[in-house]
This record gives sequence, C-alpha cells and structure tokens, in this order.
Amino acid sequence: GLVVDVGYSSPMTTTVVENNTSVKNEGEAELVAVAVHRILQGKGSNAKDIGVITPYRAQQAVIKTALENKIGKEKAKDVTIGTVYALQGSERNYVVLSFVRSTFDGPIANGPNVVLSAGKND
Repeated sequence: GLVVDVGYSSPMTTTVVENNTSVKNEGEAELVAVAVHRILQGKGSNAKDIGVITPYRAQQAVIKTALENKIGKEKAKDVTIGTVYALQGSERNYVVLSFVRSTFDGPIANGPNVVLSAGKND
C-alpha cells in the first residue's frame, strides 16, 4: 500500500459537537478532499473505489461537504464515507483515513487496527 502524509504545518482545530459525543476538524476535512481529488486524477481511478474512514460522525458530515465542494456532488456521492465501525468488513482500492485529531490534541479514537486492514489490494 501507499501512505501519503498531508497537512504538516497546517493549523488544525477540532470542535466538539453533538452534546460532547463527536468531534470535527474542518481543516483536516479539506485535506481529505484534496487527497481524494488527487486519487481521482490517477489513471483508472474511480470514486466508487475510494473509502474515507473517520472515527467520528461529525467529521463524516464535514468530509462529505468538503468533497462536494472539491470534486462535485455527483462524484462525491460515489465516495464511501463512514465511521471505522460502520465500514468494518468493507473493502476499497483506496482508503483515506481521517483521524480528526492527533495525540497532541487528544487521544485518537479506537479502531486504527480495523482501518489499516481495509485496503482491497495490498
């Protein structure tokens, strides 16, 4: 698989929402949209082959909006966006991870071990 680190030196602010049960990070959602856009520019890539996984429902909604703005509503609806557990067992050729926050900002939610095995073709 290929791992691409993005977002270094970018200010990221998390916001707690949904009665303190979820977290979102709009800056990181924009970076996810850029990563998906780059994948779609590749030869033979298709929006239906891309999964975006995040531990938080609030981030899922922010990513959806960012994707619609970056690649258009038609392509964005073909990208699967879901929480770690909602997409468990699902496979995609491309998986973009949205951790929302780093350990400097707070703990990463449970589930990276589930996410890291989600790529369809190794």
